[in-house]
Amino acid sequence: MARESDQWIKNAKQWSLVGPPLRPSAEDLRFVEAALEDARPKAAGLRAMVLGVTPELATLRWPAATSLVAVDKSAPMIRAIWPRSGIPAGAAVVHGDWRTMPLGAGTRDVAVGDGSFNCLTFPAEYRRVSTELSNVLAPGGVLILRMFVRPVLREPIDAIVSDLWSGATRTFDAFRWRLNMHVQPTTEQGVRFGDTWDVWQSLGIDGAALSERTGLSRERISAIDAYRDSTTQFTFPTLQECRDVLAPDFDELVCWTPTYELGDRCPTFVLRVRRTDGAADLQVR
Repeated sequence: MARESDQWIKNAKQWSLVGPPLRPSAEDLRFVEAALEDARPKAAGLRAMVLGVTPELATLRWPAATSLVAVDKSAPMIRAIWPRSGIPAGAAVVHGDWRTMPLGAGTRDVAVGDGSFNCLTFPAEYRRVSTELSNVLAPGGVLILRMFVRPVLREPIDAIVSDLWSGATRTFDAFRWRLNMHVQPTTEQGVRFGDTWDVWQSLGIDGAALSERTGLSRERISAIDAYRDSTTQFTFPTLQECRDVLAPDFDELVCWTPTYELGDRCPTFVLRVRRTDGAADLQVR
C-alpha cells in the first residue's frame, strides 16, 4: 500500500494531466475574481488566504495591495505546484493543517478554496474547518469555495460507462468524477481512490480502444492509473449536505454553477461569516 507522502507526490506529478471539472476553469476564475472585488475592504488592501496551493487561485488577478497566504499540509504539493511567479508581492505559503489554522483570529478578510473540503472527512472535519475559517476571518469576512457535490440519487454504473463510450461524456476527467461519486457508499464513508481504480479495472475498458473510438486523450485516460493503491480519500456530499454543514458558521450569499460539463456538480459558494446579532443578510440566487 502506498504511503500517504508517496501518494501526494503522485498527485503533484499528475496535476498537469487533469482539467475541468477537477481543476477550476477560466469561467470559475472569472467568477472568483468578481467575488473578490465585492469582498475587498473599501479603505485597505485585501487580506486573503488560499486553502491549498491550487496554482489557478494563487495567480488570480488579485485586487491591488492584496496580502496573500496559502496553507497546505502537503510539503510535496507545495514544492511541486506552488507558483513562483504571477502571485501578489510578498505572497507566502505555510505548511500547516486547516483543522488547526496557523493564522490568528480575525486576520483575513477572505478565504478561497477549490475542492478543499472534499478531501476532509464528513461531517466532522467539514465542521471543524468551517469553524476554524470563521475564526480566522474578520467580522463580515467572506469564504469563496468551489465544492464537488454528488447527485442525490446514485448514478447506475451502466449509464456512466455508456456515456463514456458514446461520447456523451466529453472529457475523461468528468468520467473520473462520476465514477468516484458512484463508488462512494455514503458521504460519511467517502471514497478511497484505490477502490475507484479497482472498479475501473473491473470494467475491462481498453484505453487505446476507448481513445480511438471517442477521441479522448490516451494520456488523460492513463492518468487514472495514479489511483492504483491510492489511500487518498475524498468525500462527495450532496448540495444540501454542503449547506447544512456550513450553515452554523456562515450565511450563504451566492451559490453559482458554471456551464462546463458536470458544472452542476461543481458549485461555487460565496459565504459570509455568520452574524452574531441574529440578523439576516442574504442574497441567494
